[in-house]
Amino acid sequence: MPLRMFQDDGGREWRVWEVRPLRPERRAGDRRATARDVPLDRRAGIDRRVLAETRVRLTHGLAHGWLAFDSDSEKRRLAPIPVGWDALPDGVLARLCREANPADRRYG
Repeated sequence: MPLRMFQDDGGREWRVWEVRPLRPERRAGDRRATARDVPLDRRAGIDRRVLAETRVRLTHGLAHGWLAFDSDSEKRRLAPIPVGWDALPDGVLARLCREANPADRRYG
């Protein structure tokens, strides 16, 4: 996975890399049936899930990946991932960073 470092117009250092989720949550909403919709005998039995995992529900447009921009004080996301982003000049990366959406610092 390529990692680039660049400075924006204000001299702030940024790191940028691409994120491609392996198994994003595909469901858009809560699809669980209510108790009155499904007979009790159908709910009984072996759980069909074989892998216990946490999946992140991604906002629209992020399921195919994004560029993550990270500085000491801010994190941003840009989707879709521009082709050849890792070979772009620093000035173009700085422009893409300005266009990217702010992201929660806890997540990539």
